[in-house]
Amino acid sequence: MKVTHLDTEIPDILTNTENDDDEMEEDSSQRELIAEAFQDDDLLEEFSKEKSNEIAKNKPKDINLTLPGWGNWGGTGIVPSKRKQKRFVVKAPKKVPRRDDNKGFLIINEDATKKLKSIWLMSFRFLFKG
Repeated sequence: MKVTHLDTEIPDILTNTENDDDEMEEDSSQRELIAEAFQDDDLLEEFSKEKSNEIAKNKPKDINLTLPGWGNWGGTGIVPSKRKQKRFVVKAPKKVPRRDDNKGFLIINEDATKKLKSIWLMSFRFLFKG
């Protein structure tokens, strides 16, 4: 920043540029210190991996109900028919909508409410008033 001299009533104390340089150096050193402290933390990447793992864990999966030897010849070297195997596979729904689909950095545990519902009190005794 280039300092210009103006013919005004402002004293020279306010236009001291040495303090500005010191403050800029302090700011840059603080930024470097913060960047150094958090350089190993890939929080956003870890969170996105955790969310994708949570989605994959709660995603409904196909159920295979085939039993070996039922409706087929058994023994070694016999390959089961893929068409017959497909008959006994229960398909999961394509996509179950989640409440946190459109919310970027948020995980909503939908199973927690199912677990807590068994211990919620829906009505109280006559002595207690809510």
